[in-house]
Parts: sequence; structure tokens; C-alpha cells
Amino acid sequence: MDPGSPHDRYFLICDRQGAPVGEASFHRYHPASRTAELNIKIEARQRRRGYGREALHLLLDYFFSDFGGEVMLDPVRLENRSGQRALRSAGFEHDGSRTDVCLLRMTRERYQKRKSLKPGPATVRRP
Repeated sequence: MDPGSPHDRYFLICDRQGAPVGEASFHRYHPASRTAELNIKIEARQRRRGYGREALHLLLDYFFSDFGGEVMLDPVRLENRSGQRALRSAGFEHDGSRTDVCLLRMTRERYQKRKSLKPGPATVRRP
């Protein structure tokens, strides 16, 4: 989607039939620190189907590789425990610089390291 600003990027998340199920974005990109804030929203009835996980992976790939970002932050509400768990399982780390939210952080270096450690697709050998 047209970002409307050089500091923001917005993407629709669609199912296999092309119907929108959510949005993924980063905004408030700061050119000096190459830092932005993450936002992923999945329609309530479409949650727990892998859309958020896949969108996160694609968005981080774009941000760190094509866009040239260095740090992705997500200020998650303190009461949003499931959001915090999801991002931590994706490799985000807690950044204690804020107390009003649970600030989670992913660096380019950490993302690339985690990506390189993921096993490739399994190979099936036939006898």
C-alpha cells in the first residue's frame, strides 16, 4: 500500500484466496538510528492460523534486508501477555528502557543469526 511517508510502510495480509485478514506495518522510522516500530493486526476470527507469524517474518525480512533498518521495536501493552509471548518466541528481547509498556526489540544482527540457525525443509529420501 502507498505508505504516504518515507518513514512508514503498510502491507495487507491476505489469505490464500486473496481476501484481506489483517495488516502489517512499521512506522516512525528514524533515519539516524534506523529504528522503527512494528504493528501487526489480524482480524479476530482469523487469528491462530499462522498469518501473524508469516507476516512478521516477511515484514522483518523486508525491513532488515531491502529497507535497510537496524532495529525493530514493538511497545506492547503490559496486559497483552499473548502478544509479548508471540514476539519473544520470534526472538524479540525485552528492552527495559520503558515501564509504561513492554518494549520488545529485534536487531538486524539477531534476526539474521536466528534466520541462519533455522533448519531448511526436510529432505525425503526414497529407498
